[in-house]
Amino acid sequence: KIQNWCWKYPSDLPFEWGINYENDLVPRDVRAFYRNSGLLFRHLRPRYERPDTLVLLAGENRMGGQGSQIVEGQLNSIRLLLDQRVRFATLADDYLESLPPNVKAIFYPLPYCPSDAIVERLAEFVDRGGQLYLSGDISYDSLRQRTRTSRLTQLCGVEFVSERFPNIQYQHGGMQTTPAGAAWPRYMAAPGIVTRLAGAKALLQAMDGMPIVTEFQRGKGRVIFSADPLELHGDPRYQHYAHEFYAALCRAMQLKAQPLEPADALVHCFPVPSQDERQIVVLVNHDVEKPAQSIAVPVEQRRVRLSLQPRMSGVVVSAPGKGILAIESSGDAFDGEQLLVGTNLHLMAISFNEQPLLKAQRLLLLPMGEGTIRIPNAARWKQPVVLAGEIAGSRWRQAETHKPAITGGQLEIAINADRALSMLIVCEDGEQGVVVEQMETWVNTPWTAGREA
Repeated sequence: KIQNWCWKYPSDLPFEWGINYENDLVPRDVRAFYRNSGLLFRHLRPRYERPDTLVLLAGENRMGGQGSQIVEGQLNSIRLLLDQRVRFATLADDYLESLPPNVKAIFYPLPYCPSDAIVERLAEFVDRGGQLYLSGDISYDSLRQRTRTSRLTQLCGVEFVSERFPNIQYQHGGMQTTPAGAAWPRYMAAPGIVTRLAGAKALLQAMDGMPIVTEFQRGKGRVIFSADPLELHGDPRYQHYAHEFYAALCRAMQLKAQPLEPADALVHCFPVPSQDERQIVVLVNHDVEKPAQSIAVPVEQRRVRLSLQPRMSGVVVSAPGKGILAIESSGDAFDGEQLLVGTNLHLMAISFNEQPLLKAQRLLLLPMGEGTIRIPNAARWKQPVVLAGEIAGSRWRQAETHKPAITGGQLEIAINADRALSMLIVCEDGEQGVVVEQMETWVNTPWTAGREA
């Protein structure tokens, strides 16, 4: 989204973060990217659907001189879950009494010193059948004194033996792990405490048999406890074992992830619930090493393939019985083996009137770069025409009109520097006025969270 300060242009200093150039406020290129995203999403109606997985953010341990390290560790937990493509929400542990009733799994990274009331609520959650993951320690009180070691036995099924290092000073506490099964990774862990099993079973242990990750059945639920503050180890981008750990954790908790091919692609992928029958999938490629990634997303009974450049997003919008209605891709996009749109640049393609992209005679193309766009099944048009322009002052401002080339049954639209960030409308010759009016209505109708009229 565009932050309010993106529109601020102080007269007394250069401001390089706006979406316009100063003086005459000529739009920067980034403004076209915002516009394109707005055009794509403004005709969608997302519906909030409460996830059944929750990341609980500890509050007491964020106070003090090392609070920033805890915050970074909590963010690392969120990053790792995003990489597992698991839908989740967040909640501060101060509001645990407001825990939604549908929550089945809680991730509670690095709590260290929660209040007795919070621990009691977590125990009740597990007793009712919930799954709880804890990391680091929970045996400190609000004064940062280790006076609550009984929590480890009651909640985690392990008995405190001794301290390996104080609080979060894990840097010199490394030890090699050995998994109890093939599901968990072998890596250099840094457990802060020595424990012995007191009802739990070991999932990951040190070479000398000391438990590091344990699973404890309590009531109708279970607790997975890691004495290793894994989330403090650093940026997950450089900790491959951290991804393997969270993958094993999600499998153990039977959390459902959004399917994607290849499964190990560094791409975030999440479905967005809709108020209507449309299905929306949003992707973000956070891999900066590979030049581009070819991704396959299962949608309904079909398999949609698209390409994503590093740090670029993708979107697939479909409807049952209609097919793909809109797509964002950095290259050729396919519905199964059928080409939806061919391109060597990043673009969005949106059909008018919720017609499938493979059949629609009215298309909105939003290129973001120079190259070529190819539209299959050119026979759907008798006399195709391309309008290039922009919405200015709530009205369509025409820049040019041209007839696209047809090669091998495909429309070919060359995107030069002048067209690189323009809005392109493809329609039948003679329907320009109707389509432009529809475009103006589209962008001038205020977006509302409710269903479209």
